[in-house]
Amino acid sequence: MSDRDTTTISVTALIDGTQYVHTVEGTHWRRDNERTVYVYNDDTTALELDAEYFVGAMREDSVETAVTTQ
Repeated sequence: MSDRDTTTISVTALIDGTQYVHTVEGTHWRRDNERTVYVYNDDTTALELDAEYFVGAMREDSVETAVTTQ
């Protein structure tokens, strides 16, 4: 078991001109030497995406959204 917190991780992929957002529960994401993107939940692979399709990834617990009211 890891001491990292599980959170929602969103990965954006671009396939044939269409962007897809895939959301999984995980602890972290990383790239390997081939630039393949992996999302992990502790030591378990939750998602794998080839580098050619990868647009971006974000942990929901580290995203800040500014809200304004009128």
